[in-house]
Amino acid sequence: MKNFILLIALTLTTAACSQAGINQITTADLDKGIIDKGSPADLDKGVKAYENRDYSTALAEFYPLAKQGNTIAQNGIANMYYYGEGISQDYKQAAKWYKLAAEQGDAHAQYNLGVMYDEGLGVPQNYNQSFNWFYLSARQGEVDAQYNLARMFALGLGTAQNFSNSYIWFKIAGDGGDKDADRNRRNAARFMTAAQIIESRELAIQCLANNYKGC
Repeated sequence: MKNFILLIALTLTTAACSQAGINQITTADLDKGIIDKGSPADLDKGVKAYENRDYSTALAEFYPLAKQGNTIAQNGIANMYYYGEGISQDYKQAAKWYKLAAEQGDAHAQYNLGVMYDEGLGVPQNYNQSFNWFYLSARQGEVDAQYNLARMFALGLGTAQNFSNSYIWFKIAGDGGDKDADRNRRNAARFMTAAQIIESRELAIQCLANNYKGC
């Protein structure tokens, strides 16, 4: 669910919300090779229960796995606290569980924690923290994080304003399928020279070709 569409020419001097809401876990996550702790069968049962909105079963399966450090289960519990699914909504608890997964390198959790710092949900609003978590997630290919990183470069939130870097990450997010990113890349280009546009386009291509190394 997108709640932010950046129109750079109109919003450079304003604060803004994250481009997308929290990313939820799905059975697709079970194929990503990050099931490194706990029982795969229990995790599969928990994720399927979550998708079927059987939250009591999901929580019962997720909790022991999350305590063992399983990042999918930690994300699942965080999602449930964030949305109040089967338990009382609690942004602080959501942020706690996202952080546990994010610190282990989970891209979804890093993005979700970035959203919470960006919007001041469960944690004090902190654009520096938000930028850092979006950056870590973006370099793992999380498209929503890439978009938000570009947005923060454009608006100078948590980092120095830099339209070239904004262009780079909007292009990367656009190549990943985000249609808003393509439009906002063109908006960013309005504030750049032709030489800067050419250089930024090449840097975006190199970033993807090198699997985000050096980005």
